[in-house]
Amino acid sequence: MKERCGYPIRCDARLQNYYAHKAGLARELNAYMVDICRSYPQVTGMAAVYPGETDAVEVLEQAFQNGLGGVKLHGHVQCFDMNDPSMHDVYEVCSDYGKPLIMHNLVSLCLGGAKFFFNYQRESKMSKLTVEDLNLPGQRVLMRVDFNVPLENGQVANDKRIRAALPTIKYVVENGGKLILMSHLGRPKGRRVPEMSLQPCADVLSGLLAKNVAFAEDCIGATVEGAVDKLDNGDVLLLENLRYYQEETDNDEGFAQKLAGLGDLYINDAFGTAHRAHASTEGVTHFIERCAAGYLMTKELDYLGNVLENPTRPFVAILGGAKISGKIDVITHLLPKVDRVIIGGGMAYTFFKAQGLEIGKSLLEADKVDYAKNILAQGGDKIVLPVDCQVTDFFDFNARRIGSLKQVGIAEIPADQESLDIGSESIEKFRSVLSQAKTVVWNGPMGVFEIPETAKGTFAIAELLAEVTAGGAITVIGGGDSASAIDKAGVAEKVSHVSTGGGASLEFMEGKTLPGVAALTDKK
Repeated sequence: MKERCGYPIRCDARLQNYYAHKAGLARELNAYMVDICRSYPQVTGMAAVYPGETDAVEVLEQAFQNGLGGVKLHGHVQCFDMNDPSMHDVYEVCSDYGKPLIMHNLVSLCLGGAKFFFNYQRESKMSKLTVEDLNLPGQRVLMRVDFNVPLENGQVANDKRIRAALPTIKYVVENGGKLILMSHLGRPKGRRVPEMSLQPCADVLSGLLAKNVAFAEDCIGATVEGAVDKLDNGDVLLLENLRYYQEETDNDEGFAQKLAGLGDLYINDAFGTAHRAHASTEGVTHFIERCAAGYLMTKELDYLGNVLENPTRPFVAILGGAKISGKIDVITHLLPKVDRVIIGGGMAYTFFKAQGLEIGKSLLEADKVDYAKNILAQGGDKIVLPVDCQVTDFFDFNARRIGSLKQVGIAEIPADQESLDIGSESIEKFRSVLSQAKTVVWNGPMGVFEIPETAKGTFAIAELLAEVTAGGAITVIGGGDSASAIDKAGVAEKVSHVSTGGGASLEFMEGKTLPGVAALTDKK
């Protein structure tokens, strides 16, 4: 630039983009932009996409997964109509990933496109009917619940999921609905497995409601239809395990229609399965006119939605677990939204490898090292990593056995040992970050919490969250291992919300649409 202009040019731009003015250019331009962002972390790179190109969606998704911050289109350079249906998929990708879309255009053209785009966004997040919007007296109410509970010796070992559904169940019963409950339990894979029967759940629910809960030994067929016909207002019937039929997970239309034939109204209160398009969560909604969310579903969506879209700041995310590959979309979606991201667990060691550190035999995803480098460059001071860890020379997870543990600095991990937990200095570092937080979301343990000796870091995080909750922060635990860990730590009642759905909460935090929610009826 000095040769062309006669004086040096210094680039202070924080937002960079290039336009794909013809098909076939976007992927190469995006790769170049990713390289720029890695070299200049202060720059937010915008993706390029050529409207109407057959692989436009794939190109854009790849760009967002590689860390680009949004997409910019140019109407009169790229010559496209912003209202064209072919653009809908581009808008949807931006919505799914939570990325901004910038339109560079003439005013007269831009107004129509902008109007369509913002209408599209608003419609995709339209609120759904809830149980209180339904006219229940005398109606057959088909309700999907999550009674996928642990069983021991034919008895329910933990009734937490059954209790979680009680508010909606009681509301339907007290308002005169004829309630038909359906759920899965375990993975029988289309076979009738007596050890996975829902009969024990009917017994527990009867005790919790202090009234008889009838049990049907199937979930479809003439016998079930007869049991439904016998229900009076306020009665409850629990159907047998849905997954005794492979058609449930296949979202088979015929199976869904048979289920739908049992009800006049439909309620989904199973957030834990909302990320699955199964016959009982998505298929039935095509055959029942009014489909609503239960109280538990509404609570989950409200907590997670408010945390992600309207957090009180500082907003801190804690991400752990074994692998980056399971959290790529979460990191990509959350990074622009949060003030700090604490990263722990096995996934942290791929980040350390990206920094050029020795990680010994610690868990590593070699094919994700470049991604980790990109995230570190993008996140800068937002990223908070452990500073020490607990290492050992022997680890047998299946036998739950480990060798002697030693605390070392992150830069001091021996080549013949592996890390299984964060150390005390990391806990204190994380404490200093969390003590300032007003909103916290946690997904993934800090170490191998299934073994007592290497659960200390995870339990420390759980206790820290209980402390900041007592101080007024909103704390949301993203289900799965995190929910299990906070329960084992004895502080589940001391945080704001523990999600009942590990996979569903993870996909929600990734910015993905949950099929079980999208299928519900929109409020008019």
